[in-house]
Amino acid sequence: MFWIKELSGREREISVLVAREFTNEQIGEKLNISELTVKTHLRNIYSKIGVHDRAQLVIRILKSEADFWNVEYHKLMRRLHQVQGDKNRT
Repeated sequence: MFWIKELSGREREISVLVAREFTNEQIGEKLNISELTVKTHLRNIYSKIGVHDRAQLVIRILKSEADFWNVEYHKLMRRLHQVQGDKNRT
């Protein structure tokens, strides 16, 4: 999820709300900013991470989460195999 580091804190908040299916209006209300400000943040987000619309943003977020959990799964499996190997040696 290296691309997330490119975003400001506010842009990360907005990205999360977009992924949770909030509309621009709902995001504005939740964050106490105007809908126009939400749209400006979205344009900046799209530009920074190289997507063109909300759908691509959500796909990027979901793929990043899936990649993260895949890496964590493999770390866990390696650790379990290590522990089992250690037990077999004793």
